[in-house]
Amino acid sequence: MLKLVKELEETLGVPVGLKIDHTLVLPEEDRCKGTPALTATLSGRLAELYIPVLLSAREKSLIAYILDAYSALYPVHMTPYQALFLTETGYLEFDRPITFPMRFWRIRFQSGGEEAKAVLHSLFLKDRIVDLAPGLSVVLMPDAAISPEEVLDTLEADAMTSAGITVSRVCARAEQIHARYLELDEAEEAAERLHLGTRVVRVEKMFFQQFLWRNRQGFAKEKTVSPLIEDSILKETARAFLNSDLNVTTAAEKLGIHRNTLLYRLNRIEVETGIDLKRFDDAAGYYFSEMIDKFHKIVKEAD
Repeated sequence: MLKLVKELEETLGVPVGLKIDHTLVLPEEDRCKGTPALTATLSGRLAELYIPVLLSAREKSLIAYILDAYSALYPVHMTPYQALFLTETGYLEFDRPITFPMRFWRIRFQSGGEEAKAVLHSLFLKDRIVDLAPGLSVVLMPDAAISPEEVLDTLEADAMTSAGITVSRVCARAEQIHARYLELDEAEEAAERLHLGTRVVRVEKMFFQQFLWRNRQGFAKEKTVSPLIEDSILKETARAFLNSDLNVTTAAEKLGIHRNTLLYRLNRIEVETGIDLKRFDDAAGYYFSEMIDKFHKIVKEAD
């Protein structure tokens, strides 16, 4: 695949990003932002090309020719596990036992691929790990003997690599796996673009954020409001508290402060703004206003 990307870059004279069946081929994720410039079929699989220039009809024809030639020379073969995640009908050909209900974790690591894979194999049974691409693995999780955070800590300590994990919704049967896998992409994009700053993205906890992200253009047209919390320390405290499911102890640990200090800051926020973040309605309203503010900034940067 890297040879294909190199040929496309030489032909077009610009950097090219490539995803196959929604899975990143190149490690440079910055190349694969936004909407693909062109989609095509590559050896029976979906190819998404991210190209930072408008393509002429001649350039599109050249790309189609290159993809056809590459498909003929390098047919793509998937393992049964890869097909299970990357194709809609992969489960029909999958004849190995899977314990349901289960989740799966998609793990991305930046460097030290072989070391990271070795760590994963030390933590999980071999038949639970699926290597989809360089720096990208999926782990089947019918039980929760270890947390995603513990896996990331082990990867960073033993493989010396930064990593992130996206946790799928529960799968009750095999035909749900591909759809659940596709949900990971939108959840990851929403978490990144909204600067949630979390190493673990859980799809089932991202419904509100994903709703906002899908409708970002509409929300971006809403009138901006003055910041509800202006003090930077209090704003950081509010963000940590919301990202900790309104749990005082967890938020205090994230901030590296005593829980009484956190309670003092939450009280200051209530006194200065009238917002009691310990109440769900107040917390949801504040979070919603912050998301709209972020959408305005995102659209402004895009313009």
